[in-house]
Amino acid sequence: SIEPPAHVAARFGSTDKVLVIQRLRHIRGEPFTLLTIYLPDRVARKVGRKALEKLPAVMAIEQAGLYLARTEQSISAQAADEQAASALGLPIGAPLIFMTSLFSDRDDQPLALLEGQCRRRGELGGGRPRRERRHDCSRVHLAAPRHHARIPRTDDADRPHAGGLSH
Repeated sequence: SIEPPAHVAARFGSTDKVLVIQRLRHIRGEPFTLLTIYLPDRVARKVGRKALEKLPAVMAIEQAGLYLARTEQSISAQAADEQAASALGLPIGAPLIFMTSLFSDRDDQPLALLEGQCRRRGELGGGRPRRERRHDCSRVHLAAPRHHARIPRTDDADRPHAGGLSH
């Protein structure tokens, strides 16, 4: 466990220690995504190192009995820093897609922050270019436990959405 970087402490609302896990995802044998996962120490202790080594972090958290009630996600573009460039086999400054997901429980306490730095594979969607896309998802208590409802944000208020969609 380490002291959290400033941006993680701000997202967690705490300077308590965090466990950091880094994973490199590949597609067709080539590095594609550098994933950094930050878990508050209290979550990491409950989930356990063995589960985190064997399972995707979100699955390990849920199997430990912690309920992921809300997710705040954003997608933006950024330039590759030295670490990301080295891991992904790109030059420093190469364009990357940067994705973050902040997972919280029913009491809005943070459970995990996932940051993915991805190589570009063509263009994202169509329409007008955007520098950042954000949305929040909260679980809807229906018969199936994994249904989520999108919560419109002010920057998405003019975009159509349907409650109960799975994200």
